[in-house]
Amino acid sequence: MTALAAGPVIILTVLPDTVRAAMISPYRAPAVVGTLATAGLVFRRMRAGRQPKDRREGTAQLLLPAASKTCQVGPAAVSRMRHELIDALTPRPIPTAGPETGPAAVARIIDRVVRQHGAQGLADLRPEDLAAVHMLLRLLRAGPAEAGALAQNFRKPDAVLDLRDEAMTIARLRREFQAQEAAYAAACRAWKRQNAQAETGPIGALHAVDQPDPDLWHKVVTEFDPAVAAQREAALWCVSQARCHQATVALFLSRVAGDSMLRAAAWRGDQAWLDGVLAVIEAWNAGAYSANDIGLDPVDAVAQDAPAFAAELAALAQETGAPHWPMPQGAFCEYPGRPARPRDEWCLRTGRLLSPPRAAHYFDPEIRRAA
Repeated sequence: MTALAAGPVIILTVLPDTVRAAMISPYRAPAVVGTLATAGLVFRRMRAGRQPKDRREGTAQLLLPAASKTCQVGPAAVSRMRHELIDALTPRPIPTAGPETGPAAVARIIDRVVRQHGAQGLADLRPEDLAAVHMLLRLLRAGPAEAGALAQNFRKPDAVLDLRDEAMTIARLRREFQAQEAAYAAACRAWKRQNAQAETGPIGALHAVDQPDPDLWHKVVTEFDPAVAAQREAALWCVSQARCHQATVALFLSRVAGDSMLRAAAWRGDQAWLDGVLAVIEAWNAGAYSANDIGLDPVDAVAQDAPAFAAELAALAQETGAPHWPMPQGAFCEYPGRPARPRDEWCLRTGRLLSPPRAAHYFDPEIRRAA
């Protein structure tokens, strides 16, 4: 039973790298637990015939000897570490749907390590054990650079970094699920409200969706008619949102050049629309658009459009006498990524939902499988 109860860190430190990599689940605990049970049997057999050791040796042995010697184990340090670990292990509300949360994944990993050597709780840990577990907690929560540095204190740095990757993946899946859930709920609210409202056009419809929906914005940018003022305004509004994805912004700029929209706006005297496009370019160059999950099909759909956009800017400056606008640096490149999720129920012309939103169009199947 000792081996079966062993935490993943101890087991991972004795298994070959290829086996250890296969054991790390990219989603949640269920995929890890079954593998760990099998690994536990292997671990028990490996120990067969050896002299039994004190079960309380395991956690401190996570660290290299030099790292163990430098850990602070004075009363004040031990009290602080114990308090932080108690907080990390304090149960949080369990989500009713979707993947588990990042903090829950961290707590699960820490709990396995605490219990692997027979301790019933943090109070049973020796100061050196507490220091080792606390360093693991710091690593699980740290950014990439800090985690890499902390990992060098462990006997098997790759093993503990794999655990961090597991926790980070779960946290990412949870964030994505929450964003998808919010977009779906917002679309459902818009569907219910529109039955009591007159048509508001595409801009009004976008404002009615009270949560960010980058996939809807991508649909608007892909399908808008440059000859229809309301649709032009809607597309510009979409790419003006900070959470708009890079591929969507690049596609908008490509279409602007391809349909000579800047010169057309100058001929119409539509300075407000021109100012809006310039603001998008400046935001791009300032790094305001960080989301990049959505890709293009083909991935190089806009990769060759920089010369056309530069020519459009030159023509605009020549015809208006205004200063030459900056190029959107690096915008016209390849955009690998997932396809934009369908928003077929939306009618861009009327700005209305033609049917109730379908959950299948909002939730990533990968995340649902991980839940």
